[in-house]
Amino acid sequence: MPDAIRADAEVRRAHLGDEDGGCGRRRLSELVIPAQKGGDDGMMAKGISMRRATMIVVGFSALLVLALSAAPAFAGYGAVAFDEKTAKYGFAWNEDTQKRADEAALQACNSEGCKVVFPVPPRRCGALATGEKGNAWGGRVDATRDGAKLRAIEDCQKHTSGKCVLRGSDCNR
Repeated sequence: MPDAIRADAEVRRAHLGDEDGGCGRRRLSELVIPAQKGGDDGMMAKGISMRRATMIVVGFSALLVLALSAAPAFAGYGAVAFDEKTAKYGFAWNEDTQKRADEAALQACNSEGCKVVFPVPPRRCGALATGEKGNAWGGRVDATRDGAKLRAIEDCQKHTSGKCVLRGSDCNR
């Protein structure tokens, strides 16, 4: 065998790991087994990291569900009561239930003719404005305290030609 061909065969043997005299043929089992080992390791690593990622997602999801289901216990309910004959009013904020908020607003209003004119849900703000004279009123629930104030005054102005005054506002937790 000429030197160039012999050198080429040795390079191929060294490169391919041939032990068959340089013909470049390998047994099928030699070709498949290394591929499976490398593939299994990669798949195993991917499987472990996918399993870990799934467990993390499931864990965070469980915490989120627990946090959201506990939210109503910490939520605050509110109400605004008003007596149209006497122009008396009452407020309640951050009560445990809407029923308690309604009762507290009626008690704060302290008049036989008081009625709850609007509830204020959790994480919302409410405001009441009344006319300086007469029994005109306007109230509003909004995401922000300033928004509730502005809209309550605007609502009141629709029912009177006089000036409206903000009587109270707050936000529930």
